[in-house]
Amino acid sequence: MSWFNLWDGLKTKTCRYLLQRYLGQFFENNLNLEQLKVDLYNGKAVVENISLKVNALNELFEGQGWAFEVVSGQIGCLTAMVPWNALMTNDSLLNISNLTITLRPVTRCQSGTTMLESMWSSVSSSMQMAEECMKQIDDDIPFLNHNNALIGLEKFAETIDNVLNRIHANLTNTTINIEYTLPKSDKKLIVSFKAKHVEYKNQTGYGKYSSSNEGFGSNDDSTEQPPNLKYLPMIAKHNLVTNDLTIHTSELIYSESHTAETDTKSVGSLCKIVEFKGCQNFEISVKQTENIVGPKINLEVIIDDIYFMLTPRQTHLLTRILKGFDDVRPKDKMLKKFSDFKTELSYPHCNTKMTGIVEKDGEWCPEGDSFKKSEFLYTDMKKNKISSSDISSTSTNSISTSYSNAQLNNGTVEKSGEILKFKMQIFKIVAVILHNDILIENTTSSVGTSSVYSNESFENYSKIANTFFPNTYMENPLKEQYIPIPNSNYLLIMVSSLLVSGNQQRRCNELTLKSTLSATTFDFSEILDNIESHLILFDRKNNCQEGYHTRPEITLSHNSSYLFKQNYNTCSNTIECTLDDCTIELDISLYDRLSALISASPFIDLDAHEVVLENSNPMDVQIKCNSFKINLRFPVIDGGLLRDPMTKNIRSDYLLLDFRNVLVQWKSYICVIVDKVEGFYCDEGIKNDIHIMQCSSQNKLDKSPADMEKIVVRVYSSNDISKDEEAKSFENSARQKCKSPFSSKCSYGYSSNIDGLYESTDKTDFFLPGDTDEINEFCEGCKDSSNLKILVSIPKVKIVLESKDLYEIIYNRLNWNLLMWEPQSATSQEENSVCSFELCVKEGILLMYTDIRDLENKEQTSSRGKLKCNIKEFRLFSVTGLKNEKNLSYFCTQLKEIDVYHCGNILSESANAWSDATDTNLKRIICNLPNEQRVTNNREEMVSVVAELKKQPDKRLKRIKLAFGINGVNVWHKPEYSVNHWIYQLIDFLNVTTNGIENLYN
Repeated sequence: MSWFNLWDGLKTKTCRYLLQRYLGQFFENNLNLEQLKVDLYNGKAVVENISLKVNALNELFEGQGWAFEVVSGQIGCLTAMVPWNALMTNDSLLNISNLTITLRPVTRCQSGTTMLESMWSSVSSSMQMAEECMKQIDDDIPFLNHNNALIGLEKFAETIDNVLNRIHANLTNTTINIEYTLPKSDKKLIVSFKAKHVEYKNQTGYGKYSSSNEGFGSNDDSTEQPPNLKYLPMIAKHNLVTNDLTIHTSELIYSESHTAETDTKSVGSLCKIVEFKGCQNFEISVKQTENIVGPKINLEVIIDDIYFMLTPRQTHLLTRILKGFDDVRPKDKMLKKFSDFKTELSYPHCNTKMTGIVEKDGEWCPEGDSFKKSEFLYTDMKKNKISSSDISSTSTNSISTSYSNAQLNNGTVEKSGEILKFKMQIFKIVAVILHNDILIENTTSSVGTSSVYSNESFENYSKIANTFFPNTYMENPLKEQYIPIPNSNYLLIMVSSLLVSGNQQRRCNELTLKSTLSATTFDFSEILDNIESHLILFDRKNNCQEGYHTRPEITLSHNSSYLFKQNYNTCSNTIECTLDDCTIELDISLYDRLSALISASPFIDLDAHEVVLENSNPMDVQIKCNSFKINLRFPVIDGGLLRDPMTKNIRSDYLLLDFRNVLVQWKSYICVIVDKVEGFYCDEGIKNDIHIMQCSSQNKLDKSPADMEKIVVRVYSSNDISKDEEAKSFENSARQKCKSPFSSKCSYGYSSNIDGLYESTDKTDFFLPGDTDEINEFCEGCKDSSNLKILVSIPKVKIVLESKDLYEIIYNRLNWNLLMWEPQSATSQEENSVCSFELCVKEGILLMYTDIRDLENKEQTSSRGKLKCNIKEFRLFSVTGLKNEKNLSYFCTQLKEIDVYHCGNILSESANAWSDATDTNLKRIICNLPNEQRVTNNREEMVSVVAELKKQPDKRLKRIKLAFGINGVNVWHKPEYSVNHWIYQLIDFLNVTTNGIENLYN
């Protein structure tokens, strides 16, 4: 028998087997595989209008654990070209045009094997494919229909390797649709990925490896020897390049007259939301054996530019589709129990065409040892490891010993090693989020399938998209402002030099994932009336030297661990974000401009209830920043006509809060830890910022700097309580714990109720503040029953008010501009919630420079007075919504120690206010009495203030019940002129003019 006949028959058998394995089982019956073989043997085969086999694809997806199921698939044209004359040296070409696949998100059961591990282990080796191919019977190649062929099985495997390692595929006009049907609705949400050109090339065959012809046939004639066959490389290299990749969204609504064919083909009006500029290069390296060091899969991605444009409706659409992966997730089907795995091991795994004889989520092993190896998966960890040597397959007569690349390590429950290592580089990302929701639903009814959007709104969106995406090519970096969409209002996010890297590892039964994201530059701004206003601005004077950044502006690290145990699984996630020195513009009126984005999603199912997962993933988030500044802006409150929410109307002055060494921790609650906070009053008309506040840490002498007391803000939320339990807790706390902050002990004073005037009034409370135990009990009871609890602890604080005018401005800005602002967008607050706030200050200094007025002319003189208050153990507590009444609130203040110093007329200026030097001109006027001279009456505080505020909206009234308590205070009276007396200067200082609300009565 001539060698050429054997070689031609080997090539024909190989191509037939590979066609059936990789293409035939996924095509419907309309594909004539025999005719394809004949055409392919002539060098080129063309098949048109191919329908994909949905069931076979879904079996593959389910086996690999992919969170999708295939709804439909179609190929417009498939062209295959095989270079028969140079099969071992030239590429086999595969051209696919008009490929369309429709997917649907599903929830897969979680197991101990990752998706990548399952994909890696299920890829058949060349030896296994060679054995499977040799077992097939071909009538036209009878001399290859027995296992004892002249050619060795390993040489046949090398033939398959060379064919697979020289595949070149081109895909044109590829579309992947992800659709999601809303529950109890006829509306369908669609996300479509479109790529004009995708090129895949297997570059494994281009490596330089040693060849071998020993034992390849018995013919000594060198002219009849086949081309040199190369051994399988240890790492397979794949290259994927995409061009003109875009992402679109769409919404469809169906009537009763639509057909099934329309369901799978119609996608409605597509709105472009993402466009990738340039090429996207994906380099994938897959390890062929466990015998070499390194990850199983190595992924490197390089992307040029990405441009986003989203409306609020599209943002809600993407969020709803992501939630669709967890919609149907019963608790009993979330995770496979240990008993289920044990049951699976009692039955041999049935092999499919895609898996050969690979075990499920396992590794390759001989058929006879398949079930034996499974027994070792769930043995005790204390058993000795059983190692198996590699089995030689030099003999073609022994099929069972042909797996030279199999690795058996049966003594461990799970393998240990690196699974994935990835690196992604993105040159630039530009994202635009529109304020207005320009996509409006179509109110006219139609028959059949139709798009949800009205024609006018869709044309408006297309016009804006056609303005944004083409203009990205004409971006000029030399311009001070980049306005991608003129005459529109939106948020603009720009990121450049984005680098993402990480790896995934397995350590026995634990999976760990570590990833890092860093961005060299990050810009977040708002565009209103073609004017850019930075919401986050990084300090690039110190970071960017000579035009180059010394460090990234944002660094994000993520560590996750998933531990598979016998009866349950545990998962933990840690995210750490590091920010460079930055400044944030805080304008609360931005809430109105983002109302369409923040409001309730139009795709929410009001009747559906969220499923509470048994094994939730705890998340630990940390944010660090050395210098963090906030510019607190004040909106202008206009009581006249309704304001335009898209018009930015703020005052020119603002408060600057400078935070140093900020650490934000987010676990079950939010905790903010700061070393130092300084406050400044800034205005465009003032050259120098006015220093008004300083909060700092307190370092005790017996503790290290790491243990010093810092500024801490804690925020607790208890929204996970059910309504019944919440109502019971409110009722119990109102009756038992939250009695009243007013005193119920008649030690002195009079009752707040007049006998005989109100017969039904409770006479247990007196018009006095409660003692220490009563107020503390009330505050703790309110905090226990609060849905939202905010606790602020400040070790040291110093506030300096240089003049009455400054205090008057700050008072009006905080009271009338900030606190009186209400969102214009409708907010539904039907359910009552209890909110509490507590502020604790250990040490504080309040310094006020008062004015001195002439009694005759009542005009301010050039002289000033100075009042200094030293306080210790100050506590401020406030609660609203108590006793299930949203119009009821309480206010409590406790002060343990106070020292007040005063000077009626000083010559020193306020520039010395921040000096630690003692001012000898100040005289003490208020101080504490010694403990032995106090009449405590169970009251430890010097000053306590309790207030009850109750609104009556129907009568437009607010009732205030206020009580003061003073204990152990020593007040000195020093004769002075009335203009220099501290009480007159204090009253005059606090008697400010309120600006009120503009145009309130117009």
